[in-house]
Parts: sequence; C-alpha cells; structure tokens
Amino acid sequence: MRLLLRPAIGTSVVASIFWWLCSTAVFCPLYAASSDPAPPPVFQPDETQHGFSKYESIPHHPPASLEQSPDQESDLNKALDQPPGGLFYRIEFAKGFEEAQGLRKGHTIVSVEPTKVFPPESPFVFLVFHVHQHYAPYQVIGRLYPEHIEGQDSSALIEEDAIYLATEDDGGYLQFDRPAKHWPVGTYRVEIYVGFEVNPINMMGTMRFSVATHSTP
Repeated sequence: MRLLLRPAIGTSVVASIFWWLCSTAVFCPLYAASSDPAPPPVFQPDETQHGFSKYESIPHHPPASLEQSPDQESDLNKALDQPPGGLFYRIEFAKGFEEAQGLRKGHTIVSVEPTKVFPPESPFVFLVFHVHQHYAPYQVIGRLYPEHIEGQDSSALIEEDAIYLATEDDGGYLQFDRPAKHWPVGTYRVEIYVGFEVNPINMMGTMRFSVATHSTP
C-alpha cells in the first residue's frame, strides 16, 4: 500500500523538501516491491505430475495385448486336445461301472470292461474317472461330438452330461446314451469341463472313442 505524507501548514520550504525526500527514500522501495509479480510457487504445474515433469500429463502405457500369438494358440489347442490331467489321475471309457465307498465315505467308481472301441449296439458309453482329493464341490461336464462320422457335422453337439462331485467323492462317471437304434460307425470326441457352466476357460481336455462293427479292447 502506498502512503502519502503531507507537511503541516506553515512549514518552511526546506522542511517540505526534507519531508518529501524522506517519504521518497523510505517508501519507494516498498512501492517498487509491491509492484513486482508474485514469486513462483514451490512446485510448477508441470512438476506436480508425480515426477514426470517433461510430460504434460502422467504417461500411460497400456498393458500388453492379451491376444495370443499363433504359436501360443497352437500349444493351447494341442494341450486341450489331449486327455485331461490336473485333478484327474485316471479317466477312461468303459462299457460299465461299479460303485464302491471310498476312504472318506464318498463315491468311488470302478470301470468295468474299459475300452476305447464300442460296438454299434452298445446302449451306453461310460466315461469313468478318479480325481485327486479336493476341498470344494464342483461339476464335471462332458460334451459329446461326432469327430469323424459320415454325413455329420463335427461341431454339432450330440449330448451333454454332468455329474456333481461332493468334497468326499473320489470319482464319478459320465453317461452317453445311444443316439438311435445304433451308434453310427466312426470316431467321437468328448470335451471335458470342470465347473458349473461350459466356457473356454474351464475346458480341461478331450477324450475320444470309436464305434466299429468289430470292437476290440
């Protein structure tokens, strides 16, 4: 703030000059200082970007693409085109099964006449499996497709079956019924899923069996 000092009435010319000089010498620096621009803040706007002062904003690097390379897709497809492992320590097709009580008083399924080749007149095809110990219930789901059947689309679903495994169950089975009076001759595949719904994430592997007029073990 600028201050104006006025000399008293009747003061001599010398006194007036003296007062003028004093007021100029004392208060001009204050005036000059008050007219200077405000000092810069401690942090400049471009220095408050979390250390990235050379950027106008925080640099953003998007995550790497989640798309898989052709080689990775090929390896995954090969892995899923094989019998499932992991929680399964035994899985096989059979003409029948027997049920027994396991060590934890759960269900243990024993395959009867295991085979990969069935006659066309077989009423059922069973997929029997044993699993490792688990601490939560889940479902095993099987989807049956015609792999190489004359006149049939290999992507057309024939049948789906699912079984619920309690924590005390050591295994189970999937049952696929004969689609008509006889099974068409050819190769079939069963896609195995673990969970409570079918999606690409919970696919575990693939099993195959054949139907031939002269079945062999």
